[in-house]
Amino acid sequence: MKDETKAKWLSTANNLAYRMSNTKRSKANKVFCWVLVVFLIIWFAGMVSIKVFGVRYNFTNSMKTGFYTMDHKEAYQLGDTVEVCLPNKFANLGFKRSYLMSGSCPDGIQPLVKEIIGVPGDVIDVTHKGMTVNGTFYDAPQHSKDSKGRPLETFEAHNLKIKGYLVYGKNDYQLSWDSRYYGVLPSSSIVSVMSYAQ
Repeated sequence: MKDETKAKWLSTANNLAYRMSNTKRSKANKVFCWVLVVFLIIWFAGMVSIKVFGVRYNFTNSMKTGFYTMDHKEAYQLGDTVEVCLPNKFANLGFKRSYLMSGSCPDGIQPLVKEIIGVPGDVIDVTHKGMTVNGTFYDAPQHSKDSKGRPLETFEAHNLKIKGYLVYGKNDYQLSWDSRYYGVLPSSSIVSVMSYAQ
């Protein structure tokens, strides 16, 4: 995480501490401050669990929600569930639109959990109807707008032999923000292989 992200959260915590120490604060202000404090504690605990224990919790619907263990590998294969850091253009868009929160990627933004459906050497087609990999079709319709009516950039490919990885949100395949929008990801975008904690 970048130093400025840490500084921002520490500044927020200090401001909350100041507001909570003010004896003239209203009841509503107290509640608001405590909610934010709890959020910061949960966020900090999550960051510690990622760094120390190699465990993270997936909140998004595109893959199964719950705890995952992280296994850092050099190679990735079809069917792997992986944690990915998006290229800056898409990470910043996701953060601006609140698709993503602050997190452990190098740019200080939250990584995503997705399934690999295409690996280097595979031939893909990506259209508004879905994604096809080596003849296998994945139901992944593209939407021109998000749930708030904001335009979405889409990725298209025809008979393309890829050099990176195609990822998919199989748990919510209708609405997942995955490779149908941001395209093929390089291996450098993959942080780790994730295993769902039973």
